[in-house]
Amino acid sequence: MQTPTKSTWLKWSETRYQLLQDNLTLLQQEDQNELRNTQAKLAHIRSDLLELRQEVIRLGFKNPTEEIWFLKTVLPKYSSQHYLYSEWLHVLSRKPKGSPRSILQHYLCFIKQADHFIDNHYAFYQYYQLQLSVSDEQYFIRNITAEGTAHLPLADPQFSTEVSDLFGRFIALDILREWLLQKIREMDGFPVLDSWQEPFTGRRLQWTSNRTNLVEIIYGLYYTGQLNHGQATLNDIIRLMEDVFQIELKQVHRDFGNIRDRKRLTPTYFLEQMQKCIRDVVEQDMAYDPAKKQYA
Repeated sequence: MQTPTKSTWLKWSETRYQLLQDNLTLLQQEDQNELRNTQAKLAHIRSDLLELRQEVIRLGFKNPTEEIWFLKTVLPKYSSQHYLYSEWLHVLSRKPKGSPRSILQHYLCFIKQADHFIDNHYAFYQYYQLQLSVSDEQYFIRNITAEGTAHLPLADPQFSTEVSDLFGRFIALDILREWLLQKIREMDGFPVLDSWQEPFTGRRLQWTSNRTNLVEIIYGLYYTGQLNHGQATLNDIIRLMEDVFQIELKQVHRDFGNIRDRKRLTPTYFLEQMQKCIRDVVEQDMAYDPAKKQYA
């Protein structure tokens, strides 16, 4: 592909990303051995990232707005591919050769590691999920140490920022979880479980109400510490609800943002409805006189 000029290089970077995806698809088709083609993909991604880095250093950015857009939107898509296939290589190379149960635990271990990483960086994950912008000038301009980022692994100061790298990891981990869950779905005899659950053999239940109502319950359970002595993470509870109620819960953090910003309804509207229904039933039961077999 032709080397970009100062005026065209941001468009070039996005076009280059699409070309990268096309090349990864070709590599997938050329070699059906998952371990080998993952290694080949990593080599290709690394080469593209190095080329992209050279262009960032050579051409720079016209203004802070352009830099923020690139480091927040474009670069994480690239870096996520490297993080994703690096993790996938670990999943494949460490896969046990034992029983299906040991393979299941292997996949679940990587899911829990992904959840643990997100929980350890939860404030930044919310910033990513909710597509916030209030701290963009601190997070996505190079050579600035933003408040609350000193504990993060150092980024390449000529190419990226700590939060830009984190965004790439978040994208990768979200995809990795889906890949792992799909691997589990493909295992005969195992529903999609989290590590503390036993296989469920009864009738499967499905959530048929508004998903926002379920989000209220999830956050209620999380903030009141009802599960695992308060040690269950938000992602633990989300995945539990997905399995129990056969529902896909993507971008729950955005749903919670919508709940928080309600104008007409209260943030706990559904929980208040539940509270009222229980109270009405209790009051009705208390008013019943067994001797007269009628209500007072």
